[in-house]
Amino acid sequence: MHMTNTKLQMNFLVAVLLGVLTLTFFIFKPFLGALVLAVVFVVVFSPVYKKILAYLNGWESTAALLTMLIILAFVVAPLSFLSIQIFEEAGQIYTYVAQGDGKNAFTNLFNVIVRDIHTLFPAIQNVSFDPSQYLKQGLAWVISNLGVVFSNAAKLLMSLFVFLIALYYLFKDGHKIKKIIFELSPLSDADDSVILRKLEGAVNSIVRGSLLIGLIQGTLTMIGFTIFG
Repeated sequence: MHMTNTKLQMNFLVAVLLGVLTLTFFIFKPFLGALVLAVVFVVVFSPVYKKILAYLNGWESTAALLTMLIILAFVVAPLSFLSIQIFEEAGQIYTYVAQGDGKNAFTNLFNVIVRDIHTLFPAIQNVSFDPSQYLKQGLAWVISNLGVVFSNAAKLLMSLFVFLIALYYLFKDGHKIKKIIFELSPLSDADDSVILRKLEGAVNSIVRGSLLIGLIQGTLTMIGFTIFG
């Protein structure tokens, strides 16, 4: 009887634990991307954090805060500024196209393109194109998706908040988390260290390679816009 009760208690405990883990997963599911991104940034900026930590004589909290502020200044702030600029430019384009002058310019450009298409493909001479119809459909699509844009903006702000919190504590308590993972891992500490170094090297290579490619593409695009006005 005692063994039966013990087995029932163990089964109940396992069921409760699985339920809690499932619930926790669904709570954090919308922010998994932000958490993974925080881990990537911790790996990439780990040398910066270690230098600041050594300079501050082991003040982990201050070093983590300063590293987070550096990431905000050099990564998050420019991205936020660029997003705001794109949104403002999109609003200006919408206003210009919706007004008379913008609509006329769009219609004239559309007619030039259609004329060139008819010249290249005489077989579709009888096919008519109505620019106002496409303009109306485009503006209607923009208006209908404004709600999605604002909801995504709110979600982005929440993800940014989770990202910053995770970033701070991963810098501050990263060595403690690594120690717990090593204790839970069935492999030896030496094997765990090798695997971790390989993962860090892969993340650094991918992120830095992507940044270098983006820098080259941006520079070439800037040169092209400068040359052709």
